[in-house]
Amino acid sequence: MLSVALVSTAVSAVTVLNRLGAVPLRDLAASEHAVGEGRVWLLVSSAFVADRPAVLSVAGLAVVGLAALAFCGARLLWAAAALGHVGGTLSVYAALALAHAADPSLAGRALGQADYGTSAIIAAWIGVIAWNVWRRGSGVAALGLCILSGLVGWLLRPDLDVLDTEHIVALGVGIALAATFGAASAAGAAAASAADGASSSAPALQPAQSQAARSPA
Repeated sequence: MLSVALVSTAVSAVTVLNRLGAVPLRDLAASEHAVGEGRVWLLVSSAFVADRPAVLSVAGLAVVGLAALAFCGARLLWAAAALGHVGGTLSVYAALALAHAADPSLAGRALGQADYGTSAIIAAWIGVIAWNVWRRGSGVAALGLCILSGLVGWLLRPDLDVLDTEHIVALGVGIALAATFGAASAAGAAAASAADGASSSAPALQPAQSQAARSPA
């Protein structure tokens, strides 16, 4: 819970500094051109400046982060945030670069477009929540959550473009990580249960073995 609060506070502070002009957006936002030129740190810094509407973006980060934390541990929470944001961004950049290489008239503007915000992180966390809801037997609720989240995002920022496809990738990353972590946890629990069963049966065998050893041949 503290980690979500700290990150939300950091995003709020960086966003305020950017809006006041103290930190230019070009020093924070990523783009395919910038990352291709080697400024890979922008993949991280771009997550710390909220897109408009900024207040709702930061609020959504905090609320969805706490909701996801209720379903999973901090390790999965931040793994989904990091891989959802970076993985979603890089996958879209790769697709744009390939399209532009195949036809220079395609994706020219998008290659240099400023790309920033917390929405990909939020999408990954929604994926984590949706998988856990589905695992608990409510597939309709999980699907409804994804659809409702997409509609809310569209209502808040209806001017979507090709870069927004990274949210779909981030959602998938969250679901995949949650499933992977869930499978690993289930396997660990099964192994622990088997070990407990073996240790509990061992003392019961010892008296029988001792009695057999004392019996006359």
